[in-house]
Amino acid sequence: MSTRQKRNTTVEHTELTVDVTKFEARVTAAVNHELKDLRYTHPDTQVYRFESGLELEGQCTYPDSRAGTLYTLDIHGHETASAHFATTLENCQVLDKDGFAKLKKVRGKFESVYDIPRGIGLLESQGKAQWRGFLWVPPQTLSDMLILLQGVPSLSLAIHEIRQGSYHWIARFVLQTNDPVSINK
Repeated sequence: MSTRQKRNTTVEHTELTVDVTKFEARVTAAVNHELKDLRYTHPDTQVYRFESGLELEGQCTYPDSRAGTLYTLDIHGHETASAHFATTLENCQVLDKDGFAKLKKVRGKFESVYDIPRGIGLLESQGKAQWRGFLWVPPQTLSDMLILLQGVPSLSLAIHEIRQGSYHWIARFVLQTNDPVSINK
């Protein structure tokens, strides 16, 4: 294994706390733009498209090494995300070249090999002390977030970030009315 491969297999977990300072919401209803050129469609292409989105912005307060860093998160609610998040462990099973479940030997027993997703979204650096995240969630989850934003004086985000190589995955994202750091003390 090369040095580059070893470096990319290192996985770091970080719990982030972000105080939400502003938000913007949008809801879209339209005829699907993909229908403008039928060469790129199939019979199952949906004619109508309904989407909702939320952009949250805030400053990181924890850990201290990231305090003051600006985080902007784009959250998209799609019906297709609902089906995607209904994935089971069986759907993550790795198959060999013949289509059979791949197995590995662990302590004398054979166990299935799984390719479990790292996260539900990604974080990307936007320069010094600024990050942008993208998440796709079922519409009901986005609706719940919009309800939570109404009438609450301050909100916090708890983000579990998994870093592997140059990727920064969002493994868990919690929008809440209390400060996640104070809960863990």
